[in-house]
Amino acid sequence: MKMKARPQLFIDTSPLQEDDPQALKIFEETDKYSVTPTTFKARILNKDNVWYKDEYSHFESKVTRYGINSNAVKADLEKNTILGESVDLFDTTKKVEKSVKSSQYKLEDAQKISHHGLEKYIFQQAINQLLESKGKTVLVDIFARENGAIKVLKDSVPETHTIVLYKNPPSIDKKHEILVIDPSNFLFSSHLSNLNGTTKHELLNKITTIHKTLQIYKPISDYTGPNPDQYRDCIDIAVKIAFGLDREKDQAISLDNMKDSQTVKIISNNQTINKSMPDDMYTKQFVKAPLRIQQKSNINIGEGFFKFSKIIKENLTNLLKKEYFEDVYIKELLDSDKKVSTETLSILHSIGKDTFDQIHKELEALEIQILGKEFDPNLYNSEDFI
Repeated sequence: MKMKARPQLFIDTSPLQEDDPQALKIFEETDKYSVTPTTFKARILNKDNVWYKDEYSHFESKVTRYGINSNAVKADLEKNTILGESVDLFDTTKKVEKSVKSSQYKLEDAQKISHHGLEKYIFQQAINQLLESKGKTVLVDIFARENGAIKVLKDSVPETHTIVLYKNPPSIDKKHEILVIDPSNFLFSSHLSNLNGTTKHELLNKITTIHKTLQIYKPISDYTGPNPDQYRDCIDIAVKIAFGLDREKDQAISLDNMKDSQTVKIISNNQTINKSMPDDMYTKQFVKAPLRIQQKSNINIGEGFFKFSKIIKENLTNLLKKEYFEDVYIKELLDSDKKVSTETLSILHSIGKDTFDQIHKELEALEIQILGKEFDPNLYNSEDFI
């Protein structure tokens, strides 16, 4: 029987056996991740078991995630503490009459948020790695918040959220600006600029966030996981953003212009960012199907699909342009009493050929990205192909 692909597990440098109770507990969590097991390589647990490092890689792309082990970090709702430290908690299991919407969450509210000691610690570790390595990105967990209070799920488990830290090239003084890129909603992590006073490094210039409702990716249901019909979670999207940004040209980027990033356009399922698909593919601004090909670990495939869907949209738009339908040739086709002229058929043939030639060209390019060669339909039913 084929074994399920899973990440390697370590406690510091000691391997953890797959049948160890602690390993089974971890797999119970990681099996629900939407990132593929072939990309999620390893988890290295800290000895105190409250945080860990995850290693993700695909060919040349690599990124580390500093994660909070929320199963070991339980919240005490009676005492309003996590690991004995006083914090504001929000019990998500209880109904509340009214909750402040994201659009009403003001900058001054974000500036009042203080961070738990564990958040500060792993954020510092992530900054240290980022500034002391060649990589441009690192991932780090924070506690998810509602109106500034840490959200607590059932069984007193605090909810966590994964964000991307991006290292801009050094300024004249050789220091780096670190951008906080949120894979879900930039409002969720705008408070991290509050850590400018407590996060220290000789190569750190500043931590920059943006207080806007910019959403790179949003699952339109809670159905997230690793299967083809499931949406991706924030960890998965953060990994793919990191992979994409690492391969882009080494240049300074701005949070105000994140929509212009080719990586963000390819990965996003937000119509205001990724406009490559026909309008009926979106519902309430977001793609109405998981369409996981957009966020493949091999970003070249995602880019190929982006170009393919874009060329289809552009050509369909051209075919349906008003002037075509008002043109005498289309009127001739619609008039059953008239004989369709050779000239009309010739023009329509030319329009169709140009359109589908462009679509076919992009489809072939996408096939090569996925298969390494053009797709041969004659192989479809062969045992080798299956």
